Amino acid sequence: MVNTTTSRTSIFDLDSARPVRALLVEDNVGDVELTAEYLAAADRSGIELAAVHTLKDATHWLSTNACDVAILDLNLPDSQGLGTVQALRHVDPQVALIVLTSSVDEAIRRGASELRVSDVIDKGQLRDGLFMASFLHAVERSRAREQVQQLKKLFAESPDAIVVVDREGRVKYVNSQALSFFERSEGDLVDERLHFAARAGDTVELRV
Repeated sequence: MVNTTTSRTSIFDLDSARPVRALLVEDNVGDVELTAEYLAAADRSGIELAAVHTLKDATHWLSTNACDVAILDLNLPDSQGLGTVQALRHVDPQVALIVLTSSVDEAIRRGASELRVSDVIDKGQLRDGLFMASFLHAVERSRAREQVQQLKKLFAESPDAIVVVDREGRVKYVNSQALSFFERSEGDLVDERLHFAARAGDTVELRV
């Protein structure tokens, strides 16, 4: 039996029961207090904020704790510039990152974008709502990625052959059981169109 499900545009909810886990990497005590104050004011589902002052402490914390979003200054006592971002990326390639700094230019924005930083924000913009909008967007992306990984693990362990397709019927995911069933490789199936009807949200069972 093959189970085929059509993915929706979004199935993720920020109001998860699990608190948001955030890391703030900032050596200025005043900026730590101000950032914590804004996060507390917009707290929707509980934010667990850890604050560290150096890159060394940040990499240690990130290597031993789960994290949804890391907020970091680029001017730390033991690290300057985008090397800070690279160091955190090395520890956790998937964590959502927001750069919060007092000196922003196009070179920093371009370099940060290449390192998959969610946003680069001037510290002077903390009060205008941009920071919180970026933070919530980064949390949403982090939660989405986490749930996708959970679904992939669930599908991979299923004894059934499972194929996930988009609204156009193109294959976006197949588990190993489905590959064995179709006698095809993942490269052969992914992005190919399946030739039977399925509506968004439906699960279709094929019996042979």
